[in-house]
Amino acid sequence: MRKIVLQVCAISLDGVIQTDGSDFEKYFEQMPEDIRSEAWIAEAVGGADVLVVGRKTYLGMADFFPTAESGPMVDAVNRVPKVVLSKTLSTANWGPVTIAIGELADELDRLRHGGDGYALVQGGAKLLRAVAELKAADEYWLGVSPYVAETGPRLFSTDGSGLELELQSVEPFNNGIVAMKYRRVAADPR
Repeated sequence: MRKIVLQVCAISLDGVIQTDGSDFEKYFEQMPEDIRSEAWIAEAVGGADVLVVGRKTYLGMADFFPTAESGPMVDAVNRVPKVVLSKTLSTANWGPVTIAIGELADELDRLRHGGDGYALVQGGAKLLRAVAELKAADEYWLGVSPYVAETGPRLFSTDGSGLELELQSVEPFNNGIVAMKYRRVAADPR
């Protein structure tokens, strides 16, 4: 059975997901580059059986990656099969790609039962938060930035339902980002 891995490459210390046009994005863009930080993302994509993204993320990636200069991240993203979760996208030309139009929980269940290894969910705040709210991820891979955003979309709900996680690894990078991998305790593989 395939694991569902939710990777948030830029999350603040207070749990806010970086979004376009935010002060957090401005902070993140001025951070020094760190080859190990970039390799963490490339390795996650490269090791995935499938990359799961939303429509906006897919379209942004499709504009950049097919013609980008070869490198670990570019090669991994271009190679890995992609699943685009969208009810409005009718065609996708950059692949290998599948457009999934069903309900999010159902599509994640199909991915979970559709192979071994892991499906890596990346993308915008809306998708990341929706997966977190469903508690559908088996693992959470978080790139925590040394920044307190205070406002913006938070990854985890504040409804009080809680989620118990077990730390799997911690890797600090020279730019201040800390990569943390957590596994759900007693994950319920649907």
